[in-house]
Amino acid sequence: MLVLDLPTRLLGAAVNPVFLQKAVELDRDDPDRLPKVTWKIFLILLSLVVLPLMAMGLFGEVLYTIAFGEKWTEAGLLAGILSCYYFFRLISSPISSIFNVKRKERQLFWFQLCLFSARLTSLLVACSITDSLVEIIAIFAAANAFVYWILTGWIFSMLKRYVWQSLVVSAGTFVVLAYLVVWLRQILI
Repeated sequence: MLVLDLPTRLLGAAVNPVFLQKAVELDRDDPDRLPKVTWKIFLILLSLVVLPLMAMGLFGEVLYTIAFGEKWTEAGLLAGILSCYYFFRLISSPISSIFNVKRKERQLFWFQLCLFSARLTSLLVACSITDSLVEIIAIFAAANAFVYWILTGWIFSMLKRYVWQSLVVSAGTFVVLAYLVVWLRQILI
């Protein structure tokens, strides 16, 4: 998971401070532009994550085996499964500083609590219904993806614009991406 988490942290470290500064200025000086700038950043993030996460979904086992050796093949499969969670995390986390800009830290706390609960619940449920690590990780990834998808809508709801667009575009892109990965895996692997 560290291999997937590193790009998330790097992207967040690169985008968050710049976006936060710009968002604070816009909220103060030109609040009508803040939703549009956030939407543009969201679309840029979306375009940046599609290809790398598609590659991880397609070739996770191969990439991990080449990079880390034969013993890491299953980890590559799990990374491919987790890429659906990272897709939604990568497009929502860098713009989540909107909570700070709008002074909604309490709401951010509730999001973090919901995220923790979803993670814990997904693991408990998954472990109670299966012994397969792959299935457990798939349930965990789906729960996280869903919560981060909700976060995307929540962020835009605070801006009072692009709420449905953000949900439809992110879910639609994910569905197309997932379909392509499944289809290409059948052809290539």
